[in-house]
Amino acid sequence: MTGSGGTLALLSYGRVLVASLDKARRQASHSLPAWVLGCAALVAAVFFVQPFPWSASPLGVTCQDLAIGESLLHGFGSKDISYSMPMQSVLCAAVRHVPAGSQPACVLALWSAALLLAFTLGCLLHSPLAGGLSALAASRLIVPGLEYDNVYPLFVLLVANVLVWAGRGPGLGQGLALGAAVGLSVLERSPLFLFPFVAAGYSLWVQDPGSRGRRWPYAASLVAVPALILLPWVWMNYALHGRIILFEENRAAFNIVTGAIGAVSTIEGDLRHLVSLADGTGALAWALGRILEHPLDFLKVFGARAVSILGEHPALFLLAAAGAFFSRSRHEFRLCGLLVAYYLAVHCLMSVRPRYFTPVWPVLCGMSAGFLAELALPVSGRPGTRLCAGVVSALYALCAGMGLFVLAKVMAHPARPDRARLEERLSARPDLACLWAESGRERLARGDIKAGLADLRRALLLGPRPDRALELARALILADSPQQGLVHSLDQTGADWNDRVRRHLLRALAFLREGRSREAEAAFGEAERLRSPVDTPALRSTPYDRELQERLNIGYRLLYRELAALLKPLPPAEQIALLQRGLVPGRGAKERASPFALLLRDSDWWLDVAGQAHAAGDGKGFLAAGLQAAQERLSPAAAAALLDRCRGIGDPALAVPLLRRLAALRPRDPAVLLALASGNLKLKAGAEARRWLERSTSLPLGQAQLHQALDLCRALADQGCARRLLELSTKLHPRNPGYWLERAHLAAQTGRRKEAAAHLREALALPLQAAGLLRAAGICRNMGEDGREFELLARLSHAEPDDPGLWLAMADLAAEGGRRGEAIAYLDRADSPGLAPDQRLKQAIILQRLGLLSRALAILDSLAAADPRNAGYLSSRGVVRALLGRGPDAVSDLRQAVSLDPRSLQSYLSLGSLLDSSCRTDEAIRVYQDALRRPGSDQPAVRQAIRRSRAVLLERRKAGASRAGCGSAPRR
Repeated sequence: MTGSGGTLALLSYGRVLVASLDKARRQASHSLPAWVLGCAALVAAVFFVQPFPWSASPLGVTCQDLAIGESLLHGFGSKDISYSMPMQSVLCAAVRHVPAGSQPACVLALWSAALLLAFTLGCLLHSPLAGGLSALAASRLIVPGLEYDNVYPLFVLLVANVLVWAGRGPGLGQGLALGAAVGLSVLERSPLFLFPFVAAGYSLWVQDPGSRGRRWPYAASLVAVPALILLPWVWMNYALHGRIILFEENRAAFNIVTGAIGAVSTIEGDLRHLVSLADGTGALAWALGRILEHPLDFLKVFGARAVSILGEHPALFLLAAAGAFFSRSRHEFRLCGLLVAYYLAVHCLMSVRPRYFTPVWPVLCGMSAGFLAELALPVSGRPGTRLCAGVVSALYALCAGMGLFVLAKVMAHPARPDRARLEERLSARPDLACLWAESGRERLARGDIKAGLADLRRALLLGPRPDRALELARALILADSPQQGLVHSLDQTGADWNDRVRRHLLRALAFLREGRSREAEAAFGEAERLRSPVDTPALRSTPYDRELQERLNIGYRLLYRELAALLKPLPPAEQIALLQRGLVPGRGAKERASPFALLLRDSDWWLDVAGQAHAAGDGKGFLAAGLQAAQERLSPAAAAALLDRCRGIGDPALAVPLLRRLAALRPRDPAVLLALASGNLKLKAGAEARRWLERSTSLPLGQAQLHQALDLCRALADQGCARRLLELSTKLHPRNPGYWLERAHLAAQTGRRKEAAAHLREALALPLQAAGLLRAAGICRNMGEDGREFELLARLSHAEPDDPGLWLAMADLAAEGGRRGEAIAYLDRADSPGLAPDQRLKQAIILQRLGLLSRALAILDSLAAADPRNAGYLSSRGVVRALLGRGPDAVSDLRQAVSLDPRSLQSYLSLGSLLDSSCRTDEAIRVYQDALRRPGSDQPAVRQAIRRSRAVLLERRKAGASRAGCGSAPRR
């Protein structure tokens, strides 16, 4: 008994001792030593980072982000403004705008804020000791800087901290706070855009500390707030681009597509050289279709990406996973695990780089530190919660302030930035280098090289920067300045990758200016070597990745287009002459591989240049670029595009030389030959036009080409050619009533009534649509067979009794035939509220011819009230008012019609006649002279009538006679 009792007492004592030690250890986590250890770890984190922030220059950022940020800060245009989310670009620009000595301090402040949030995350997950360990580990994984992977960890850590706090008791306030944190993170980068839905679903369907009634407002606010924060960004993009852009524009498109086709790591290149996307198909839609076709292949590659990322920091992942497992009863660990799992899953859907995952490493640090601290000091309660809440609140306010500043700039950005706004900003802030740089770029784009050079020189003096030095060097080369050799001596050690490539391209252009073709080609080779992504570390993943990259490297020869883009401000002829200096004589086959030769033979490029010259009104530039585009190996698509350019230019003197070059390359293309015939006809070279027309009609013609050829035959008064074409057409297409109607029309025009009637019978024996019946009725009218025309229109009206246009046509016919009662009846039948404005105008004109002037005036008054700037309505109303004896009102209408549409010669004729009838001869003569000064050969009959009227008035004034019968109606 004694021994047994002693053993029990000893065991009892042991249990008490263990319990006492455990209690002491738990209390130690709340004690001063725990805080001392945690803070020591935090201080060590600051000094443990490599390199230490004060001795480094962590200000590197792409010039693209800087340009976007400056555009948002100061409200001027940028074509790439939607390529980055606004927080990233505005933050970069804002830090670079502070004094140079303060810039490292700004970067250090952002980095320190991220370390503090790593510390508070560890505290919230366990204790101050865990916070210190978390910050110490994070200090090795995030480094100071302004790039995305330097700044974005701050926002991910903010989301993690608020997530842990909100998860302890979700409700409306917690949902608003977490939703705003996620919204701020999306303003910096978009990966967490779906996380609110994941977190809301988890809160609703997984056991949660809060009641179900509190969780619904939490979930709703969590989803709604990020969308509200994004609204200004979406609205700005819609105003600028005319379409919805939710996040970065096409930034992830290449990664999405390459991920869908099986690439594990990110590769570099142009998406167009890898897959062909149909018009209107986005990269995401294409990738989704590809994944659904090959789901197992995609899952296999998804797993390969996940394994490769786990291999980046295996110990960190292992400790975090152990913490999530052993602390799975604690809601905070589950939520952090949810955030990490979501982040990894979203990124592994596409091809990746290790740096994409930098923002999530600090969250893993917090989970790992919490697990290690739990092994050393198990806790009960929430030590340090109040202090952590204060720190997180202060940093939350900092991030929210940055977000509000960014959103204010987004909302203030003009929908259509223009030169006037830029001038206004320059007047207000002439000390800002970015405004002068933008002004210089804008002037260069307009071809004003001298003014652009002055602006860019001033920008570089106010704010020296590698990209601005390159812009100035480009302007010097474009201006052919003696200082253009500046580009060879530029120090680009602080420049980004793209700017270093650009410098070598500019060196190539400088050598071309000097006629040093070999040096120019060598400089281009240096640019190509730098741009080639063969040595990119992300390619070391799989053989398939390397195979894809090799395929893309072949397409990288298009770097020569970037060279050409630098020359755009120069006239096309000067661009071509400059590039031709790069052709080394006597190199034979090697010459064809020269980048300058490749560019000179790039028809698609020169077609674009021709289009830009046309849009700018540069006829000579259009001709030079178009002739360069018409190369010996012109593709069918390029030939069609060039033909469209020639048709749209409007000036036959520019189009005909291009069409001759095109005809030499494609001698059996009837579209080209017909266009050449039409161009020569406009130049009044009838014999040449007839020659090209004959060549085109010897080839098979499509229906549209046949009609074009017929129009040319008519314009050349070549009835024989038209007859031959129509005979051939009816033999080839005997069931096409359109050709029979054309033959009937041609025969009626030349007085061959029997032949016209025979062809018309052939057409009427075939199924005719409404347009065909109307055409047949018009032919009958030309033949003088009013009864038959009326019969055809009646047949058409029975087929489509509700078409008011048919009843108007019948009313017009009846009015011309003198059948006034029938005409009025048909007008009444046509009258309906659904009449189109042009049909109502026709109705008014018929009423005028029938003498029903009041009804005509009522219709014209309503038309003019609905569209007071329509010259046709005002001209017609002026004539009706004159017929009603309201001369002053009629003159006012006709003067306004002439002012609104100076090409309307009929309005000039009516106004001059009215003024003449009012005994205002001198005014009438001036009106006729104004009309005849209007250029163009349109409306020849009206123009001839104006000449006759002016001649009569001039003769009368010379003779000193006055017009008898002043006050009569104007001529219509």
